[in-house]
Amino acid sequence: MRVKMPGKSRFPNGAFSLARQAGRTTASTRAGASRYASPLGRITSGPGGREIRFLFDLAAITFSAFLIAFGVKEFLVPAKLLTTGLFGICIILYKLLELPIGMQFLLYNIPLLILGFRSFGKRFMVYTVISVIEQSVFTNVLHVPRAFTNDPILAAIFGGFIIGFGSGLTLRVGGSAGGFDILARFLARRRIPMGTTTLVINCGVILAAMALFDVELALYTLMSIFVTAKTYDAVLNNMDKVSLMIVTTDAAQMQRALMEELGTKMEMTLWDAGGTSPARPRQVLYCIAVKEQVPQLKAVIQAVDPLSVCTIVPASDVIGGNLRGW
Repeated sequence: MRVKMPGKSRFPNGAFSLARQAGRTTASTRAGASRYASPLGRITSGPGGREIRFLFDLAAITFSAFLIAFGVKEFLVPAKLLTTGLFGICIILYKLLELPIGMQFLLYNIPLLILGFRSFGKRFMVYTVISVIEQSVFTNVLHVPRAFTNDPILAAIFGGFIIGFGSGLTLRVGGSAGGFDILARFLARRRIPMGTTTLVINCGVILAAMALFDVELALYTLMSIFVTAKTYDAVLNNMDKVSLMIVTTDAAQMQRALMEELGTKMEMTLWDAGGTSPARPRQVLYCIAVKEQVPQLKAVIQAVDPLSVCTIVPASDVIGGNLRGW
């Protein structure tokens, strides 16, 4: 492990802080920032970085939407199985009335998307709208002449895995797969936990399968929902709540950017901190977030202050604060 002894600073006289305050960044500052960034971060921190980042996110959302539609159309529907949330309801109505699944999914999402735009951040909802439209299109156009498997257990496992992976990947880039996920987030701000809303919806889908079809179908559906949930959690690093400690030279701008991006009144604790370079005064921001917000938080932190240091630690339990409202 290499330890840099106090001495000549890479950014003498607080050059990074002064350059940012003046609204400009020097070449040496950008080089120093990219040194600590990820490969994608080094690309997006340069000229046209926001456009490159958006194209990367768009590609990830498109791939995720394809995976979700593929899992539904090519595994669950041929095996006469259901899935969680709004897609489960669409499959039920498809079986009863032969209504196109993709068109149903798009129409049923319209009121939920309107609710989301009134409650959540712009970036989150724009990504969600793109995901919903692409899922609807892929579900309508995808068609494989022959089913991959005739075994309902394999269909439930692999269909659930693919759907869970696609949904989790969408959240990783700062959006959502739409459907009742928007409703669950909205109710969470009314002190109804997201887990409770999701549980009620999934129970409704399973009970509907038992009443309209048969118990065996409901059991296979339950297996598919379980695999979807476990894969979803694995993609999101399996963290329910996390604590973040951000060391930055511009805490006020960082706090404003985080609150604007997430579209919520995030509670934060702020204190001053020292460092090896007195010319660069630092502040520390401490906050609690939920796992769905971690990808957005990382992107905002890197965009506001590429030289900031952020530690993210799983929190086993949180008492008080505004976390339940998120």
